[in-house]
Amino acid sequence: MTAATWPDHVLYEHVRVLIHQGRLKLAAAVSQHIADKPLRARAVTPDDRVAKRSTPPTHDPDEEESDDVLTVEAVFIVELATEEHNHQQAVASAAAALAWTGQHDQARAVALALPDTFTKDEAIASVAEAMAAFGHATKGLDLARSLADPLQRSRVLGNIAHWTAQRGDYSAAIDVAADISHHEQQSWALLSTVELAIERRQHAHAAAAAHALPDPYDQVRALCAISTAARQHGEDAYAGQLTGALNSVISNASAPEGRTRGRLGCLKAASAEGWGDSSRGRAAAIEALSLVPWHDSIHAVLRTAPQALQSAVRMVLADAKAAAATSEGMP
Repeated sequence: MTAATWPDHVLYEHVRVLIHQGRLKLAAAVSQHIADKPLRARAVTPDDRVAKRSTPPTHDPDEEESDDVLTVEAVFIVELATEEHNHQQAVASAAAALAWTGQHDQARAVALALPDTFTKDEAIASVAEAMAAFGHATKGLDLARSLADPLQRSRVLGNIAHWTAQRGDYSAAIDVAADISHHEQQSWALLSTVELAIERRQHAHAAAAAHALPDPYDQVRALCAISTAARQHGEDAYAGQLTGALNSVISNASAPEGRTRGRLGCLKAASAEGWGDSSRGRAAAIEALSLVPWHDSIHAVLRTAPQALQSAVRMVLADAKAAAATSEGMP
């Protein structure tokens, strides 16, 4: 005797629902598709709870339907309930549930056994993240690196880096982020590490994550935030060291096609805004906006120093209005 399969259990539940609705003929027709005989017998066994309902159905809505019609309807229910895609989705969900309840070895085995590549990768991604959340980042990394799609792999690695930093292993989180090929996912993972380290006053680890950021704009903003936090907690000497690091980032910044000056202006604006120096930030933003191509400068300053940009725009408009008033007053 073979054990009941997953489709058998799905059909069993459908039969019980039909019986509860009073559709006894259709329930009997569907039950014939349950391969496991003991389960089929239980499916059509009267339920005491149903028998004791205060208002049991007095008429089976399918009583007047022909056997052919009921057979077609039963086949449709069976096909819909046992569709292979739904089966695999259910298995993938089960793998994720196992992983997030700590049963990682079983979850990994279930996920890897899925035949459909897309569903399998989604299950692997969830299991890998759960492993990292439970402190088994090495196992999670092995699974994540098996993912073929670069974007999905980067997303999972970013989440693993976050969970690793959440557990206090900042150096390992930075190492994980180094393997992320997608620029935005890598930046998110490192900025998340910076934020978590700042919250726990681990400023040196936060600075290490900041220096690993691929974009100088992000580096400047992160280093400014770390420096501010360090000063708030009385670590003035360390905050002073970060000032030198900021100057180094700005001086080493370069850009192709002759855009270095605009890039430096944006970095200066970001640095000033990070320090809370609104006047210096406004001046740097105005400098960046005076360069060409101006649309690139606007986009860069908006992303790195939005407050400085708003202040710069207000000042430029005020100066333009004043110049126009002076021009109109001239003979």
